[in-house]
Amino acid sequence: LVSASGYIVGTLCVMAPEPKTLDPRAIDALRRLADQVIRLLQDAPPRAGGDMAAPAMQKTPVRGQFHSQASILFTDFVGFTRHTEALEPAVLLETLARYFGAFDKICERFDLTRIKTIGDSYMAAAGIPVANADHARDAVAAGLAIRDYIAAENNARVALGEPAWDIRIGVHSGPAISGSLGEHGIDIWGDTVNVASRLESASDAGRVNISEATLTLLGSATTEERGTLPVKNKAPLRMYFVDQLN
Repeated sequence: LVSASGYIVGTLCVMAPEPKTLDPRAIDALRRLADQVIRLLQDAPPRAGGDMAAPAMQKTPVRGQFHSQASILFTDFVGFTRHTEALEPAVLLETLARYFGAFDKICERFDLTRIKTIGDSYMAAAGIPVANADHARDAVAAGLAIRDYIAAENNARVALGEPAWDIRIGVHSGPAISGSLGEHGIDIWGDTVNVASRLESASDAGRVNISEATLTLLGSATTEERGTLPVKNKAPLRMYFVDQLN
């Protein structure tokens, strides 16, 4: 059990008569139950001794927030090094800025928060900083919109005899920590972020690659099961390409 400010306040123990494995849907249900417990604890009147987390909060200027459920979106242009070698620096930066500006508008439309860009990679989150029950669907919808935007742009580029800018997209859902370090804006940390990045790397050009955890939260969608694939520095993951949301 983690408070909204990011402090561990207890453990939720769930027992069964026989050993079993929890599927992503059961894990999500447990996270929602943990959220309800945390809300009850935080709404309770303070004990005589006061809030034990308060001194720690007063010692650091870092402000953090724990999110039991969020969806992280990563994009990355395929063969970006080839573009850096073929284009003038100004043209390269103008193209990147135009694409990222379009991604910003798409994220705004689907209620995602742009976290940052790293080179030619773009990172955004749904359900951060404000909790949203539809975070997985919003993140995937944004990924599909980015896919379609890039496809339309590439059709125009090819018609003009210019090289296409293919893109890979990955989405993963799970707990994450958001925070502000000084004046550098919001950032996010956690295993969910790392897995989302791995899903993007394992995607194909022009496809939105998601995890089983994200698929469980989507509802109705047209997907292509890819099976269990190896992931760098992680256990193999079940992955799916999403074609459309229904």
